[in-house]
Amino acid sequence: MTAQTEPVISLILNGESRSFPGPLTVERLLAQLPLPAGRVAVLVNGEVAPAAEHAARPVTEGDVIDLISMVGGG
Repeated sequence: MTAQTEPVISLILNGESRSFPGPLTVERLLAQLPLPAGRVAVLVNGEVAPAAEHAARPVTEGDVIDLISMVGGG
């Protein structure tokens, strides 16, 4: 019997090559990152990934993910 290992997903995160255990969704990716407090906008391959879709939105090999912190001002 051979041990099964989780696949590794390589992607570009904010311009940097990174690898994460898969399978991966936007929600699982965000949970693995040290993010600043507040809201974060997520773009997957240049398209906005709405927060309501994070749990179901898959992240696949080679995806380009950009995280943008929302900053308030006044």
